[in-house]
Amino acid sequence: KTFRGFLCAGAPAVLSLPHFYLGNESLWEGVAGLAPNKMEHQLFLDAEPTTGVALAAARRTQVNVIVTPVPHMKETENVREVVLPILWINESAAVGPEFIQYFWDQVVVKEKVAFGGLAALASFGGALLLLVSLWYCRRRKIPEAHSVRPEAIQVNEPPEETTPLLQSESGT
Repeated sequence: KTFRGFLCAGAPAVLSLPHFYLGNESLWEGVAGLAPNKMEHQLFLDAEPTTGVALAAARRTQVNVIVTPVPHMKETENVREVVLPILWINESAAVGPEFIQYFWDQVVVKEKVAFGGLAALASFGGALLLLVSLWYCRRRKIPEAHSVRPEAIQVNEPPEETTPLLQSESGT
């Protein structure tokens, strides 16, 4: 992976990762002493996954010049075309252990405690819902005859006067 640009006065320049890391093998084989290494030459950003806070980062860039034979210059006719590294820049930063401990205490631990509390509340609510559902289902299964209290039976006292069951029309 290279970026072709012209840095000064028409001189051809190419930007790449250091030691042509992730570049075509012919690039780093063309120059003695280059050995691409992922851990030393990659770009990276380490971020805390929940908040996205950057904990470490590195941007590494190599400046290269394309060397070719110059027409009409006999001295350069035996020069082979090569991409020649000039310098590489390593811009990196990482937070210190004090910040990591502070961040852990103030954010990560509190987040885990809050999540634990939320899980406990959800469990309690689920258990309560289950108990209420069981109580309701059990109550519905009891027959209505057993669930209604029997009414009090009133005993009427017999009237003081008794009347015969059969009466004649004459009154006797």
